Amino acid sequence: MNSLPALMSKIDSIDGQIIDLLQERFSCSRRIGEMKLQHGEPLFDPIRVAAQRQKFIFDCMDVGLNADMAMRLITTIVDQVLDERRLLTDKLSSLGR
Repeated sequence: MNSLPALMSKIDSIDGQIIDLLQERFSCSRRIGEMKLQHGEPLFDPIRVAAQRQKFIFDCMDVGLNADMAMRLITTIVDQVLDERRLLTDKLSSLGR
């Protein structure tokens, strides 16, 4: 796979896999948020988030990826999860739950 079109096609395929994995990750995160609400648990655990971020960055560095890029990526993902959980809380509050 040395031709430019073949490499570009491979990148397109990888991008599709990344999208599928993000959808799966957010689906799991949504379910976790729902379960936490059902059990009256806090939606945000700063210790878990800090450990998760650190592990993600170290794992990225272990395979030669840039630590700053890894931090921006995991921060974006975690921020989106927290935004969705806040929206879920607001929605349930408006329904009187």
